[in-house]
Amino acid sequence: MRPTGAWGGARLSWDDETGWSYAQLGTGTHEVLFEATVVSLRRVFAAPDDVAGIAEGLVRHWRTPAGGYGVEWERASEVRKSIEAFHQLRGM
Repeated sequence: MRPTGAWGGARLSWDDETGWSYAQLGTGTHEVLFEATVVSLRRVFAAPDDVAGIAEGLVRHWRTPAGGYGVEWERASEVRKSIEAFHQLRGM
């Protein structure tokens, strides 16, 4: 959460279909004032430290990087295999 002078903050979420997204929260955790995709991380499995850096940029400056993110985490293929297995189990 970022200091805003009141309750509220930022939420960073991940979905296997859409990738990373962020939301600016209002006074309650369910009050979403603004939500958008982190375009630079769309469908890319970035290293956890890089995702944390993007989250820090959101918290401190409310900005995400421009352009695409070209470097994938060395364990990205394991994540993809896990997602495929999950979808197969669920019959998707």
